[in-house]
Amino acid sequence: MKRFLILIVCVLTIMSLSACQPTPVEDAVVNKGEGQLEEKIEAAPAEEKPFVAPESLHIDSFGTDEFQVVVDAEVVVPNTTRYPVVEIEQRDFTADWMRTLMQTMADGKPIYTYDNETPQTKGEILGEITSLQDMLANPENYLPNGVSDEMRSESITEWQKSLDAWQEAYQTASDVFEEKEIDLSSNTFASLGQITGAVDFGKSRKAYLTINGMVGGSGGSVEFNNLDDGVGLPFNFDLDSDFTNMNDITISKEEAIQLGLDFIEKLGDSNFAPSLILAGYCEPRGGSTSQIEDYPQCFKILYTRSVEGVPTTYRESKYDLFIDSPLPSDNSNSVQSGASDQYAPYCPQEYIELIIRDSGVNYMYWEMPSKQTLILNKNVELKSFDEIIERFKNQVLYESFPSLDADDSVIKKTLVIDRVELGMMQVRKKDSITTLMMVPTWTFFGKTILKYTEPQPGGYPLNENNEYTSEVPGYSYMIINAIDGSIINPVLGY
Repeated sequence: MKRFLILIVCVLTIMSLSACQPTPVEDAVVNKGEGQLEEKIEAAPAEEKPFVAPESLHIDSFGTDEFQVVVDAEVVVPNTTRYPVVEIEQRDFTADWMRTLMQTMADGKPIYTYDNETPQTKGEILGEITSLQDMLANPENYLPNGVSDEMRSESITEWQKSLDAWQEAYQTASDVFEEKEIDLSSNTFASLGQITGAVDFGKSRKAYLTINGMVGGSGGSVEFNNLDDGVGLPFNFDLDSDFTNMNDITISKEEAIQLGLDFIEKLGDSNFAPSLILAGYCEPRGGSTSQIEDYPQCFKILYTRSVEGVPTTYRESKYDLFIDSPLPSDNSNSVQSGASDQYAPYCPQEYIELIIRDSGVNYMYWEMPSKQTLILNKNVELKSFDEIIERFKNQVLYESFPSLDADDSVIKKTLVIDRVELGMMQVRKKDSITTLMMVPTWTFFGKTILKYTEPQPGGYPLNENNEYTSEVPGYSYMIINAIDGSIINPVLGY
């Protein structure tokens, strides 16, 4: 039997793994490590040598009657002799960079405007102007309670910049939408923070190009949508696929990976490597009565940036913001990470998602393009594998304890860790709002098994043991800083 994943239905299961945490066995140190992190980063580079770790990790089931943790995992260690720490920054979406990227994605063909949800006519733009004017007049209605004066001032400044940009765009906007070739020689699109366009590549629908930047700031995303005729995006995945004999696919996994790397290099970046590969089933456009197993397929490949030759670990982050941050426990000595600790806006990890078929790249989404700015340590000293696993065993029940009250029919939950990976990951620099670092981390991946009293009307399909397995590829259940052993909260970024 193939195991299928439908991403949408997994959210509630993941959400149920937060809240009601027990007191941890030892203090939960988050980005502190009693100064150990800073000391190791500032120290002289360590001797270069391969990191010693077993190829697999097995830990007998432990926990409570209601919540068990099982570890039967592959241990993934990069083929490198050094682990750097570097500073990075979100890329500035300048007019020149956006212009070059649009021309590259269009492969030199003309780029036309298209009617989408982005305001383009005078009436649509006027709605944006009116909304921003109200935000500036009544900021308390749009800012969270207790926001700092600095954040309030920054928000108002951004709103004013957006208002100025929309008022400028209003002057030349049409009363009704008219398709026309985009004038890339103008810098107006950069002031708006967004540029969209459509390109005719000979398919029944045009390819859609979108660059979303932060007005007056850095960071954003890039999207390329050039789907084959009759084929949509994949929302279902075969978790057991060996990537052979795929529907409507003749290229191999290796060929698909190279097509993706070539596409990324064409965009001007050669420092990416594949981190997660899935076999997807593409939703037929226009509807279909076929079974999912008969849908046309694709490769979904997640690429991450390598840092000084060391790969970055990809972790699924779509559900991060559904999960509450841990709140202080009764252990007054532990340093907890609550919602009040989020001193800067959420900043997602960088990755490039590509949907690849025989025709090439059908879709790309580039989240938060970044660039390296400073090497802080060419080879930082890491904690031993045994120390990391002790930290995991001491903290996993606290970090991942389920809220059984969420569903009284669930009598037991089991967290199964099946992959433990060492790689680079983005964190915030201590006491800094804007500075980000790439540091070595250990990431624990797996799945959860929910055991019910009996089959539930309208609920998940259960196996013969009344169990439901929830597995989201790339979703992690714990991240440990490999330098100081601190637990990293992916929502807070430290």
